[in-house]
Amino acid sequence: MKLKRYENAIPDIDSTLLCGDEYTFSVLSRIISGKCVLTVTDGERFIACHSAPPYPVWVWTPNDATAEEMEAVYQVLREDFDLEKNDFNMKHALADFLIKRAEEDNISLSVTMNMLAYSCEQTVAPKRRPSGKMRAAEEDDLETATDLLAAFHREQNMEPSDRESCRQKAKELIAAKRLFLWVDGGEAVACCSYREADGKGSIGTVYTKAECRRRGYAAELVCEVTEMILGMGKTPVLYTDGDYAASNAAYASIGYQIRGSLCTISANKQR
Repeated sequence: MKLKRYENAIPDIDSTLLCGDEYTFSVLSRIISGKCVLTVTDGERFIACHSAPPYPVWVWTPNDATAEEMEAVYQVLREDFDLEKNDFNMKHALADFLIKRAEEDNISLSVTMNMLAYSCEQTVAPKRRPSGKMRAAEEDDLETATDLLAAFHREQNMEPSDRESCRQKAKELIAAKRLFLWVDGGEAVACCSYREADGKGSIGTVYTKAECRRRGYAAELVCEVTEMILGMGKTPVLYTDGDYAASNAAYASIGYQIRGSLCTISANKQR
């Protein structure tokens, strides 16, 4: 496997490489279109990409990846991406191979999250509409947005999640008009964001304050942002924790359909 490495650069990767996995790897399609901390690829059968801390490393291989190819992936992840420090998103078959292979080197890896990839062709209005309304986050919302993003990172065990990095991310999303809040009684109780790439609008950072959950805020917010993305002629996509029944039921209820599955593996972390 002849590899190319791109550090703090936009990788030169054929955009059609991920067409067969356009939903399950929609986030990877987006992040390789911009500057990443490190990307390693052979340009045909393997991509490993780390956009930036605290986010996971995305690892793509085709469905027919051989044992030899997966061994090569293992070596790259161990040597270039600190296999024992980072989280890694990948297909289940590759995860199974890597977990068993790492045991031979006394490295304990485990699946820490099962993810489902969804897309939506048409929304279904939530059966229960919460009080309040959606609006785009504005400059005056910077500190509130920072609080919400920091809480989201903490809950997702994304480290480091220092306030300044969350503040910078909130500032970027607000400037791009891609961060949305659900406001009830003058309080921002939930948020979500979206990114665009390859004709898709990828929804993420879906978060509701702990004390405000089970009131339908997130479902309504995501539904309205989804309608906005559809109105732009793009396909809305998102990921969920496959083992969290409540969020999966909520997304299914507003029109999202499962398109694929992935998992996250990490070292020395138990679900």
